[in-house]
Amino acid sequence: MKKKIFHLTMLLTALAALTISGCKKESTTDDSVAANDASNISLITNSTGNDADNSMSTTHALSGKTESLVFETLTNASVVIDSGNGTATITYNGWDFYNTINRSGTITVQLLGYPNVHWKDPGATLQITYALTATINNLTYSFTGTHYIENVNGGLAYQVMDGLVPGTVTRKHTCNNANITFPDGSVRAWSFNRTRTFSIVNGNPTITLSGDTTINGILNVAQWGTDRVGDAFYASIPTTISSGWACGFFHPTAGVHVHHVANRTVTVTYGVDSDGMPHTGTGCAYGYQMTYTKGSKTVTAVFPYL
Repeated sequence: MKKKIFHLTMLLTALAALTISGCKKESTTDDSVAANDASNISLITNSTGNDADNSMSTTHALSGKTESLVFETLTNASVVIDSGNGTATITYNGWDFYNTINRSGTITVQLLGYPNVHWKDPGATLQITYALTATINNLTYSFTGTHYIENVNGGLAYQVMDGLVPGTVTRKHTCNNANITFPDGSVRAWSFNRTRTFSIVNGNPTITLSGDTTINGILNVAQWGTDRVGDAFYASIPTTISSGWACGFFHPTAGVHVHHVANRTVTVTYGVDSDGMPHTGTGCAYGYQMTYTKGSKTVTAVFPYL
């Protein structure tokens, strides 16, 4: 069952209208574009990170486990495994499993330390080299450079998410100054330092996302760099973002994401009711609350998940 993607497009389009009386529209529009880029790029790297994880997890020689089901299927992609060298090359030619990200190009995945290290081992690390173009929400980005995913506590994500084994597996994603080409043709360097966990919560396969570093006094930073208009930004996650299969992995049930640029912030609070309060009780959350702050001026609005 495919889930609709959560994205910021509707929210950010409305943002400019909301802030006409309170802030300069030009600055607001720039921040809206930057926050939308950060959201899209996070979703793209989550998707390819899952593919890299699965490519290693379902090959016995690399994972150290027998093959089985995977929690997310490689879709419109061909995978060439070199079990002699501990590599997987994934070539993309279309939409992902959720029919939301259209990808072309390749990622090359190297299990560092192989054959003495297997992907199920605590501390095992994948080196992912990008030569990828991806379109999401009608915006196209290109990625080059090297990222790393560490298997922090050991185990295989698909086994936990498919209910084959109990517990939690944790993946740490790091990257320093890899290049991203934006829809306007600008090329910027971005870095990542974030953690994703995979578990079953009350019978619901669940993924959480948190930031792992502190920069310029900002805690829990997950990604940072220069946005397409040339401003330095920091994207932090002060409250862990969580989502599950029951309501859709792109419809977070809780968490806060803050996009920092100079004296301005765009804050998204996930999993709220129509009044902007945390969702309680049964069923899925109504949507998310967004707050734009510039100096002493603040504007807030609530939007439904699509």
